[in-house]
Amino acid sequence: MAGEAMKRAIEERYAVLCARVEAAAGSDAKDDALREDFAELAAMMIAYAHETGEKEALDAALSLSSARASDRLSLAERARRLIDD
Repeated sequence: MAGEAMKRAIEERYAVLCARVEAAAGSDAKDDALREDFAELAAMMIAYAHETGEKEALDAALSLSSARASDRLSLAERARRLIDD
């Protein structure tokens, strides 16, 4: 995905997720789906940063995250798939 197109996709996905968070307020059943969608958004942002010249984006995201190692690896894999596309 090219830089500007990816940027627009990130902005659109963020707006949709914010609306979903508002709609799901207080609903435990939707938490897992929202976490998955936010993880995909984060992967898109990392891939965008990489594409626009931030060569250390994946390393920075992995080292700064306080999530479990498996979560960080999953996020890195998603970002790598987006970069490779």
